[in-house]
Amino acid sequence: MAEVFHPSLLLTAAVAGVATHIVYFQRCEYTRHMRTLVWLFLGAIAAGPLLLARFGAASITACILTNTALIGTFVTATILSTLFYRLFLNPLNRFPGPYLARLSNFWIAFHVGKDLNHHLKLEALHRQYGSIVRVGANRLSIIHPDVIDAGLKNDSVASKGPSYDHDHPHSNLHGLRDKKVHDKLRNNVWAPAFSDRALREYEPQVRVFVDKVLAQIAKREGQPMNLSMWFVLFSFDVMWALAFGKYYGYIDAGERHEMQNILDNAMAVLGLSLPQWFMRLLRMLPGDSTGHFKFVRYTNSELEDSVRNNFAQKDDAELKLPPGKVISSYLLEHYKKAPNPETNLMFQSDARLIVVAGSDSVATTTTFLFHELAKHPEIVSRIREDIRQILGDRSVEEYTDADGVRSKYLNGVINEALRLYPPSPAGVNRDTPPEGMRVGDVYIPGNVNFNMPGWITGRDESIYVRAHELIPERWYSQPELIKNRGAYAPFAKGSWGCIGKNLALMELRSMTANVLLRYDMRMAPGEDGWRLQHKSQDHGMMCLAPFEVVFTPVGANG
Repeated sequence: MAEVFHPSLLLTAAVAGVATHIVYFQRCEYTRHMRTLVWLFLGAIAAGPLLLARFGAASITACILTNTALIGTFVTATILSTLFYRLFLNPLNRFPGPYLARLSNFWIAFHVGKDLNHHLKLEALHRQYGSIVRVGANRLSIIHPDVIDAGLKNDSVASKGPSYDHDHPHSNLHGLRDKKVHDKLRNNVWAPAFSDRALREYEPQVRVFVDKVLAQIAKREGQPMNLSMWFVLFSFDVMWALAFGKYYGYIDAGERHEMQNILDNAMAVLGLSLPQWFMRLLRMLPGDSTGHFKFVRYTNSELEDSVRNNFAQKDDAELKLPPGKVISSYLLEHYKKAPNPETNLMFQSDARLIVVAGSDSVATTTTFLFHELAKHPEIVSRIREDIRQILGDRSVEEYTDADGVRSKYLNGVINEALRLYPPSPAGVNRDTPPEGMRVGDVYIPGNVNFNMPGWITGRDESIYVRAHELIPERWYSQPELIKNRGAYAPFAKGSWGCIGKNLALMELRSMTANVLLRYDMRMAPGEDGWRLQHKSQDHGMMCLAPFEVVFTPVGANG
């Protein structure tokens, strides 16, 4: 029986591997095709020996060995070609950064590791290498003052890259990469849910949960309270109520719900900043080690129940919420034309977006805001005085968000908290167009992924005067303290920006004003804020470390 092996076959496999890298992997976006690529690879393993046996008339053992050698040669050649290009030919080689970062986008994940401190790692890299740092094979981190406008404005040539393909092909508003499709969905479906009218409907519901936090503070006057936990419970209660029209009782329970822990575990994987193609491979594995699919099943079940009950609220004193529409009921207007809209995969994905994006961001900003307030009692007094002047003869119980909107000082404090502690500290990322783009006077090559870490740009002295100080006046009476206003974008910008921005600001104003009108605060004994600053983890959104304060009624200390 003739042997099928011939050295020319190995040469052919090697050439094919190099060609695959040059023609496909180097030039094409393959993240969405990982399932197909895996099946092609497995098909080559299974069918290769059969084809060799059919045309080579060799023993099946020889065919298996030959096929293994051919596949091994193909893969090795592809990898070596990739490494050679990245080390010596990649146009990003002119940008400074750790040498080994040239080799793989896994470099940053390895160095972030279990600490999940992506933002702090980037901060250290920028201190060492400057405003543009190479952090992966085709990744840059950029803190140039012009990068925010260049990457996020409506007329930007940059686009969302493969990292947004978490739920593709059933992407929610956040994950949509086609700008025309995204803008149509935003304007026609999501915008009514965040109109002024809708926000007025949501405000009484937000107030319900603010009052519940106030009740918990009243029970613990003079005792340490872990604000990180309580503000997470608050934001989850608010957003789950606005997503599904139900009261979940997180604040009343006074402890984290199982779903919050599952969500943290699922989001922690994002904090590694792994390549999206690898994330899609992980999704193909059996099991549910992070709990992601359990979270998906739970939110899908809640949405189905809410839609089928027309978002009706239970007539129970402990569960009753003020009347008013919720966010998902606005979205339902778009999906209800289809049979069983509650099972629509995009609707389900949108509902998950509401609870994930809305809860983590508000909890992060509120906690860090109160961290700053605990350090600056003079700012607390100034906010309280300003709100009381706006209230006039009305009682503190009559506060509404319209009062908070009028307080330039309160809004300045919130802007400062968002500047110093953005909810997504490592920043959003974008891809350059094939022809490349300019950031300031620097040319960035085409098809490069770059992120804009707000944690760093918000503390940049080239953008803000006395950047590390909390100065609310810079946002209204001292604009000269901002050198480049375009660099401020905690909610992103333009039509890509966070559509829930005004709801988030309403929650921040309501919580801050209502607490400070009633309580003074200080850090608990032994608390200095170090854990919150250095041990909070970057999961794409911030996962907060404990932060303990003590509240006392206004005037109780004389």
